[in-house]
Amino acid sequence: MVNGAQPLEPAVARSPYRPDIQGLRGIAVLLVVVYHTGSGWLSGGYVGVDVFFVISGYLITNHLLAGLTKTARIDFGQFYARRIRRILPASFVVLILTSLATLVFASPIIRRTALKDAFWTALYVPNIRFALQGRDYLAETYPSPFQHYWSVGVEEQFYLLWPLLLLLLW
Repeated sequence: MVNGAQPLEPAVARSPYRPDIQGLRGIAVLLVVVYHTGSGWLSGGYVGVDVFFVISGYLITNHLLAGLTKTARIDFGQFYARRIRRILPASFVVLILTSLATLVFASPIIRRTALKDAFWTALYVPNIRFALQGRDYLAETYPSPFQHYWSVGVEEQFYLLWPLLLLLLW
């Protein structure tokens, strides 16, 4: 307080720092890195990603339930605007840079398919495209430069449906 004035309320309420959540995120990153070293110590390759999915689901569910408990509603506009501000900028920078690198470095045979993958990635459904094509993330044949987006697609699809389902269940 300065001169007896009340402190300003923050525009967005921040969740308290959670060392347990940050520790789990660190373990998830470590699991992904260990898998990608090719050491064979960790089979499956999805364990770290699964940990991220569980953490995200837990945090988002708690956030949505807090809003439902407080107001008996979900502000979908605010929820999705927050998702867009958080994910879209970095995601699209990587998407654009990867597309440009594909145009410069990939062979013409790969370019066309890769740019189709980019389109599906921009819509956050590359996992659906890869599934329809029967592509296996862990297979070493026919990799896509956008293959790493499959998990982002799954997560964003979850965020699209889960708030509505949670509201209906409420």
